[in-house]
Amino acid sequence: MGVLKKNISFAISSSPEQITVVIKKLEQFLSERGVTDEFINEASLGLSEAVANAIIHGNQINPDKKVYISLNCNAKKLFMTVRDEGPGFSLDQIPNPLSKENRMKTSGRGIYLIKASIDHVKFKRLPVGMQVELVKYF
Repeated sequence: MGVLKKNISFAISSSPEQITVVIKKLEQFLSERGVTDEFINEASLGLSEAVANAIIHGNQINPDKKVYISLNCNAKKLFMTVRDEGPGFSLDQIPNPLSKENRMKTSGRGIYLIKASIDHVKFKRLPVGMQVELVKYF
């Protein structure tokens, strides 16, 4: 058996089809560590929503822009980052998906789902793009 990598980093094109590629990499990364299926499912939900937001809202599905992902873990936690090359956003401008006027909308739940499935979430505006830091404790 080989040595487990403590972290991996990679970039994907801004195409929604790439979300499954990212989740397969995450699942393999976590399966090698023997974590529970429940943990994998929750981490996958948070990461897939963050990547989808980066591709669709950040990079606006522009094939010339990339999304950068890193996965890092230690004995206590999984640390994931997702960075896009878009214009960024202000978190306080995002509508609450649980408010009465938004409940029936078919989109707008990504950040809510990220926060529901991940223990700690931080959004950072960068000189170019946004970065989302996701921490999930084992």
